[in-house]
Amino acid sequence: MEQLDVVATLKQILAAPDRQTKLQIIGNCVAKYPKEEVKWLIRAVNKAPRNGVTDTICLKVWPKLYPTFSCMLADDSPPKEIGVGESIIEPKLDGERCLIFCREDSIFDTTTSPHSELTRRWSGGGFSRNGKSIKEVNIRHILHHLEEKRFVGVLDGEMLARNWNRTAAAVRGPLAMPQELEFYVFDHLTLSEWSQKTSPLLHERRERLYQLAADGVLEAWDSPTVIGPLNLVPHHVLENLDDAKRYAKEWHEQGFEGGVVKDLYAPYEWKRSRSWKKMKFIGAADAPIIGVEEGTGRNAGRLGAFIALYKGEQIKIGAGLTDEQRDSFWIVKDDLIAKKVWVEFEFQDESKSGMQAKVRFPVFIRLREDK
Repeated sequence: MEQLDVVATLKQILAAPDRQTKLQIIGNCVAKYPKEEVKWLIRAVNKAPRNGVTDTICLKVWPKLYPTFSCMLADDSPPKEIGVGESIIEPKLDGERCLIFCREDSIFDTTTSPHSELTRRWSGGGFSRNGKSIKEVNIRHILHHLEEKRFVGVLDGEMLARNWNRTAAAVRGPLAMPQELEFYVFDHLTLSEWSQKTSPLLHERRERLYQLAADGVLEAWDSPTVIGPLNLVPHHVLENLDDAKRYAKEWHEQGFEGGVVKDLYAPYEWKRSRSWKKMKFIGAADAPIIGVEEGTGRNAGRLGAFIALYKGEQIKIGAGLTDEQRDSFWIVKDDLIAKKVWVEFEFQDESKSGMQAKVRFPVFIRLREDK
């Protein structure tokens, strides 16, 4: 099968005005080739060769072989500092990341010259963060609402059902699960911005979301415990890092994963970005100091991190230390170890590996010389 034939056929499919025309184009292409070649064509279009070769390998060997799908993802490390009014925090929802694309096309009367517009046709669809299509019947109630409002553009957010298993089944699976999903929206782009990969800053995109709520496209809600079919995710403007920790902990106590801190003056990026930071603190702990590690770079010659023993696992605690603390603790490091002083710290996640507990992103709070 010639590469040019495949590319030309794909271009015709993209330009086709309706589903029936698309099917006819595919049928004409398939009829020209043996079944074995058609099988591989189908796998190529579906990006599923099933021969042990991944998407990554294919794109390294043949760049731009097919379009890739990406969206903005939050960085796993928590923020170290926050300026007044520069960021917001939203609840970290434990759902499936999804995007909904809606467009409206003109249908023309080709029997007239010039062609006159007969009507406008609205269409929409939902996709996972990896670009996999969501079964239409499972989001039909959401699409119907958006069509009634004649919404055009891209909505980014989280899909949620009654629990995680049902959410995953409705988003990823082949089963029909109508009316199960609710969509929680936290970002909005135009179709041209998405295709050109350019966007305004977050505070401008938030203004668009407020307008959608005012127009009845989204339901504005004041608490993340409210459930509806199409909702605007709430947020708080932050004054400092302590604000972010407080909100993240409050939301965790309500059953959410914590919070996501977002830079109000950052554009949308089609990759994992440090402009969005996860805050999933689940508590504080303390542990005895068993060693220290000297810093590097600007921290050379002073404390880089405490080494503590927590539930049988050695952990390094360096984040959260001020410059003054790094200097003063380095001077008395031997005494801290000899006296077995304890260190109190915050962390995001705790998981078990065999008999040991592992924590992610421990952050220094204070020394506990009373232990």
